[in-house]
Amino acid sequence: MVMFRDDEKKIREMEKAEKIARRGPLGRWIRRLIKAGFVLALIMGVSLGLLASLSGNNPALKKGIEDYMSHATGLYAEIETFNNMAFFPNLAIDAEGIKLRAGEAGVPVISVGTLQFSTGFFDLMFSRRRIGFLLAENITVEPGVLDSRRLVIDRAALEKDAGEGRAAFVASGHWGDKALKAHMDMDLETKSEDDLVFHFPDQGNFKLSLGAFKATGYTTQASMLGGVKMHFDTLGLDDNAMSGDIIIKRSGARNHVEADMHYGDSRIKADLRTKYGEMDGEISFPLLQLDDIGRLYDLYIAFLGHTAVYKTPPPVDLSGRDYDVTVRIEDLRSGKAALGQMNIPVRIVDQVLKTGPLDGVFSGGALSGSLKIDASGKTSTLNLKGGMKNWDYAALQAALHDSPAMTGGKANVHWNLDSSGVSFDDLWAGLSGEIVMIGGKGEFASKALNIWGAGLLNAMIPSLEPDSLTAMNCLIGDFKVEKSIAKPQPLFMDTARLTVVGEGSIDLNKMLVDLKLEPKAKNPALLDVATAVRVKGDLTRPKIETDSFSLFEKIGGLALGIVNPAFLAFSLTDLGLTESHPCHEFIGKPEARAPAEPDPLKERGALNE
Repeated sequence: MVMFRDDEKKIREMEKAEKIARRGPLGRWIRRLIKAGFVLALIMGVSLGLLASLSGNNPALKKGIEDYMSHATGLYAEIETFNNMAFFPNLAIDAEGIKLRAGEAGVPVISVGTLQFSTGFFDLMFSRRRIGFLLAENITVEPGVLDSRRLVIDRAALEKDAGEGRAAFVASGHWGDKALKAHMDMDLETKSEDDLVFHFPDQGNFKLSLGAFKATGYTTQASMLGGVKMHFDTLGLDDNAMSGDIIIKRSGARNHVEADMHYGDSRIKADLRTKYGEMDGEISFPLLQLDDIGRLYDLYIAFLGHTAVYKTPPPVDLSGRDYDVTVRIEDLRSGKAALGQMNIPVRIVDQVLKTGPLDGVFSGGALSGSLKIDASGKTSTLNLKGGMKNWDYAALQAALHDSPAMTGGKANVHWNLDSSGVSFDDLWAGLSGEIVMIGGKGEFASKALNIWGAGLLNAMIPSLEPDSLTAMNCLIGDFKVEKSIAKPQPLFMDTARLTVVGEGSIDLNKMLVDLKLEPKAKNPALLDVATAVRVKGDLTRPKIETDSFSLFEKIGGLALGIVNPAFLAFSLTDLGLTESHPCHEFIGKPEARAPAEPDPLKERGALNE
């Protein structure tokens, strides 16, 4: 009997071995996958059971959420009142008094009064863009986080009826002194009166206003992997706006921002990776029209609005910032005329901002230079230096005045400015140094003198035809800058028709000009009609009046030797002032700087010794 049982056992083992031998590779893998699936399902079931049990308001959950917020924002997070947290079947949080600080003991830079949020666990896992509930109240972002203004959002919420019978995300508050309103359409799925699910629509229209600044368009999902794409029909003012797309994707603790915007004929692109206090990437202008720069600046000012007026301007603060961004202008134009291109690296690290080395070409002139702001000490310092070699200013005038007859006219420009102070206002108001421009021979239309409008040429020489050609011999502008006041020493232009000299000042801080310009005609027919003028007022729109003061009597003659090279901060070689340069005859012999006045107290002390 025992023998038969042993034989039966052996037979079964042999049959099992034969079945396994008859199975192909596919069959074996299918069985393995079934087993693995069963094990994974068991693990997931246990995990979801654990997640479902992990709810409440215990200190461990609170600490976990604070750590997550700290990691996601790069700030130190603290929650005053932790009401509830759940993970499954819905991921939900209910908290009050959330504060985010730059340091563990610092002052809160972002605070949230109330935050209630709920979304399905699997909706979040599979990026279904569904939210069950959202309410955030009394959000404050302190000045210095976004810009110099305080952002306050009184209420942001998902509402099932936000007007016109449509569900929407709505928010209201203010940014600085401008009222802020936001509205974005949502789709709504009603399971029951108390069980609502808000869906981001495939194309959700939005509108946002900040004072007179408006943004309208729609949002879509950026890709299958998530992210949001915002298409702007309008971004700006009613009569001054841009349009295009901005895509934001989340990658760990960083955002990847891509932009492709259009503004008139100009185009702006960006590829940036950002995190709180960190930014790297590139901002490029495939095409930038010169006229659009001023309008873009006006748009920027409209967005900023009027920032807070400080009794004492805040100090320069670059702490907590690590930026490495390159700004590229690939094609700078004035109308159809190509003016050049440039690359500007911008780096902020350890409270020091550096731009440069500047590389590029502007109207034929090779650009060089750099900017450095060092805010690591109690007093910040600024240095701005650079130059433009063989600048074809005649080509620029031709582009600006649409006069193809302009030829020649090369100039060298150099600048070296320093400043120190506590605030940015102090740095700008304290600029001191020198700006020099030396221009050579060229030919241009007389109307090119109208750098402040037609009134300048008409006031100086009423009988000179604007379209008549004038040969330029020499242009010298040596501006000594002291505490943001630039004074020409000298300002001189010599042409075939007339010689113009000037004096006065330009306030770079307040953007004001007060210059006297006097022409001296070389043509006897124009001698009696050439009149000195005074240009005074706003630098972009000054008033132009006739003036009886004679600068030629003050400097004498035709200003030969008007420039003393000993007082130039740059060498004659740097400025291109060789003997063959047409301005060389107006350069005097080098003279030593005047000796300092003797100090009678020091002399008396020396005698006593």
